Amino acid sequence: MMLTKIGSKYIVTIDDNYGHFEIELKGIRFAGLDNIRALVSIVYSDLQGNTRRFASPVIISQPSRLREFVRMASDILVTNEQNLLKIFSLLSHELINELYSIQQPARLELVDDSDTNFIVDNFILENLLTLVFARGGSGKSFVALLAGLAVQNADSLPEDFPFKANKRTNVLYLDWESDKLEMDRRFTKMVNGMQLDGIYSPLYVSVVRPLEDVIDDISIICATNDIGMVIVDSVGLASGGSIEDTSTSINFFRAVRQLTDDGISVFAVTHMSKHALESRDFQTPIGSIYYENMPRLIWQVNSDILESETHMQFIVRKSNVGKLPSFGLTLSFFDNSVSIIKENHPELEVTGGERDVTDFVIELLKENSNGLSIGEIVKEAGSSKEEVKRILDKLKAQNKVKYASGKWKWQAVDEIPF
Repeated sequence: MMLTKIGSKYIVTIDDNYGHFEIELKGIRFAGLDNIRALVSIVYSDLQGNTRRFASPVIISQPSRLREFVRMASDILVTNEQNLLKIFSLLSHELINELYSIQQPARLELVDDSDTNFIVDNFILENLLTLVFARGGSGKSFVALLAGLAVQNADSLPEDFPFKANKRTNVLYLDWESDKLEMDRRFTKMVNGMQLDGIYSPLYVSVVRPLEDVIDDISIICATNDIGMVIVDSVGLASGGSIEDTSTSINFFRAVRQLTDDGISVFAVTHMSKHALESRDFQTPIGSIYYENMPRLIWQVNSDILESETHMQFIVRKSNVGKLPSFGLTLSFFDNSVSIIKENHPELEVTGGERDVTDFVIELLKENSNGLSIGEIVKEAGSSKEEVKRILDKLKAQNKVKYASGKWKWQAVDEIPF
């Protein structure tokens, strides 16, 4: 019996005296040898050409649960129970061997640090996790899309394109903050503003559930579409649960590791930590210390947001690959276009004023899904009621917040693909 792995799912095809079986196992979770769970789907074609299907979750490593599953499956598929039990006993054995096998030991070798591989030159590491953090509304998503376009079209972009990709591969953009229509608009504006005729966009998925819950589906998408880089926008919502919770962060990074182990580069964007927003110390990413420890490269973005331009300065806050230079981008916004050029903005500082309060209010509402009264927001923001009300009205006009039953709430995206 040969197990074929596609992404994170396993497939086996069997032809015997009873017919043709196509068996798929996905959503595999294991917590010890006696607790390996999977969602099992069977497509069975008998010798007369009749096709039937059955799917159910099962603890595949427990013989009693496996026999119960086989009994139900054989009744619905109308096939021999003992034959099906034999198939799944062998399948269980093969799966356990596959899951609990480890790499063969190898000796460490001397390497040259200059051999560090970047999928985007001096910005995004290849086959590892790179993290960018900044305040809300500072242009992170435009940067993520720009990087995705660079990798998706590595050998067909103008010489002055802000990012230089070292290899061309398919890119998957996972979006927890927006929807496809909004991203279509951003893509269109960038194509118009930068005159990018004939280019390919990244593949796009709008996601609601935590990355941990959809990682099997994402792995399959990556395998079937030859994805080489995944963009996660943004880490807080992709993590699910409280970002201060250790188990939440561990689950998120375990899912990311599933991608990087498959040779996929991961570029993740996230917001400033709550502490940073409250203290105005804009030097740490969100949540648990794991969000700072696990990425191999972390960039901080300082932004100066003007009426029709945003100046961004990228500064390395953590690097396991040696010293990297800071750099800057300028985003220029017009009615139907956005242009982005690379230029330095040395010593750019995050300035105060209404922009800071707006960012703080946005993050505050995102963290409090049940909503807050204007009095509670004023107290947390440390600003006047008039200023907070003006900001809330502006966000409401942009359909970013809603007001109901005395509470202001962040307006959730309504597109659920999984």
